[in-house]
Amino acid sequence: MISHIVLHYNRPWLLKTHIDLIRKYCKSVTQLIIADDGSNQDVISNIKTLEFYDIVIQKNHFHEWKKSSASNTIMSALNKCKNKYISFSEDDFFLWPCG
Repeated sequence: MISHIVLHYNRPWLLKTHIDLIRKYCKSVTQLIIADDGSNQDVISNIKTLEFYDIVIQKNHFHEWKKSSASNTIMSALNKCKNKYISFSEDDFFLWPCG
């Protein structure tokens, strides 16, 4: 089975669509982890209503050379993975049911 990490930042409408597509087309994903890179609190509240396994929330969103919040968020999500295989996507990567 597969643990799947979705990196997200302040785009809950894309995240919901992305999760729905994963649930529909990726049946081998048994652990879905949302890695939120410091979204606004109202967005976090919205995310918590979606169906997923676990969430990692970065407290501060920042972009600095050699000190990116996204890499820290992804590493925190990796630590929560429980399956042998891990896949990754961002909220704006769309899955398509074809090659």
